[in-house]
Amino acid sequence: TEQDSALFGMTLESLVGDSGQMTNTLYYRTSDKTSIQGEAFPDLIGPNPNPSLIPVNENILRLHEDETEIGWRTDYTTQTNWGVLSAGFRVTHTELDFARSVRTDFIRYVYDQDDFRADPMQEYIVLTPGRYNAAFKTDATDYSAYIDHAFVWGDYTFRPGVRFDRDDLTDESLLSPRFTMGWQIADETRLTLTGGVFYQKPDNLEFAFDPNNSLKNEKSTQINLGVVHAVNDTITATGEIYYHELDDVIVLTDATNGEANNDGDGYVAGIDLGLTKRLSDNWSGSVNYSYSDAELDQNDGRGSFDADYHRPHVFGAGMTWRINDRWSVGAKWKYYSGRPADSFVIHSDV
Repeated sequence: TEQDSALFGMTLESLVGDSGQMTNTLYYRTSDKTSIQGEAFPDLIGPNPNPSLIPVNENILRLHEDETEIGWRTDYTTQTNWGVLSAGFRVTHTELDFARSVRTDFIRYVYDQDDFRADPMQEYIVLTPGRYNAAFKTDATDYSAYIDHAFVWGDYTFRPGVRFDRDDLTDESLLSPRFTMGWQIADETRLTLTGGVFYQKPDNLEFAFDPNNSLKNEKSTQINLGVVHAVNDTITATGEIYYHELDDVIVLTDATNGEANNDGDGYVAGIDLGLTKRLSDNWSGSVNYSYSDAELDQNDGRGSFDADYHRPHVFGAGMTWRINDRWSVGAKWKYYSGRPADSFVIHSDV
């Protein structure tokens, strides 16, 4: 894989009136990436082969991704009689030139049962130029805008908001309401409730693999309940439980030609716990634990399964020691459960 990327930007920050702040950013981004895949056959020359003698079949699969994007974004915040008002606007213009190809018929022995096989009894798939090769060249202009206002009444905060997105590639206009609620129960304890609708654009490759794919944004409806408690002047405990409903999840239905749809759904749910000590007595540290469950269903009759990002248990700890005003040392450790795994039917003598 070889990739050349560049990003240039310019930002102007301005004060507006007595309490307003505005930030404008203009940027240009480009990426040119080429990936080539071949095969090697070390088993043909015995154990412990000399790498220079291994037979190879080069340049079988080729993928080229060329992206250029120019964009402008502005964000504005100001103090009002009831709290803080925030608003913003985005516009981006993207040019895409993607292409993938297979040089000749290419057999793959790892496949999904839904991948196309000319003979259902055939225990492998074949990538052919006629089905696999694809080119995708287009340009799109996307717009988005948001506005929210934080209202403060004594110990209570309520922040409703809404975001609008116009996605040119999917030809969708999306409205996403969100909110945040806060309650200062006591001087040392605060409750928060957040929720809203969020959208995720399809990856450009998912369009490029089959230009006939009619894809739309994936949707996530989220609700989160959190608490922050100051144990003392330097130690803070946090906790959050959450549930995210997933809809219109993109599913790859055929690896031989890149067909995909939005038939999937699922959920992510979990709890996050943390204990943080701010810098005092020349040291600081944190301990965190998370439990989560992430499941998807492609609605193909096979039921739900663990998502790729399913990691039920995550535990982390870190500490920093300040030696003096010039030097500090630190260390972090993290553990994840849930190693990636798949269930395979292994055919012999293929």
